[in-house]
Amino acid sequence: MTRSIVGRFNVPYQTQTADTIIADVIPPRSGLYTVLNTLAYTNSTTAHTLTVMRSQGSTTTTAAAAASQAVINVASLSLAKDMAGNSLSEDLAANDFLVIAHSDGTYGVYKISSISTLAITLTSNLTQAVASGAAVYGMYELGRTTGIRHLTYTLPASATTYLPNNPSGNGTDELGLASSKNMSEPLVVHSGNATNAGKLLYAQATYQRYA
Repeated sequence: MTRSIVGRFNVPYQTQTADTIIADVIPPRSGLYTVLNTLAYTNSTTAHTLTVMRSQGSTTTTAAAAASQAVINVASLSLAKDMAGNSLSEDLAANDFLVIAHSDGTYGVYKISSISTLAITLTSNLTQAVASGAAVYGMYELGRTTGIRHLTYTLPASATTYLPNNPSGNGTDELGLASSKNMSEPLVVHSGNATNAGKLLYAQATYQRYA
């Protein structure tokens, strides 16, 4: 298999207060695989778990939603698939994560508070408006080990960790730490940021075509 790099995406520096999650979307590009290549993360005096979340399946919104509201309506809740693309008949549920396409072309990561029929209430308001027919990717639960499993890394306390293990922090591993299972899907870089705050120094991604 050969890979062609078609584009790049950089996640900028971010930190939050302790116990406030860090969650950044690496957005999809049509017809390309999304690949997280490198990242650097500095912990304070508590080890953190960093998770790279992969889409389990997708649906679309059935109505527009304004910025500052917390409810979206979707066409389906049963999004999860296995590695072969077969449905797992598993509905989205409270505390699952979504990536939602905004009307301005950006993407946001959100957590589900509750679901009533096909109306999903989020734990926070939308940061931008969402159009009817917008893409919604089901990332499901943080500790996902079934279907298209997420990847987790334990980052040691009181240290800066480079992934892959590259102390200089330079260069890009084109094979990557994690790839979307299918083309045109996002990734989410998530840190629970527990107890003592950490710092996501950077994350670098590429968009690739496989042949």
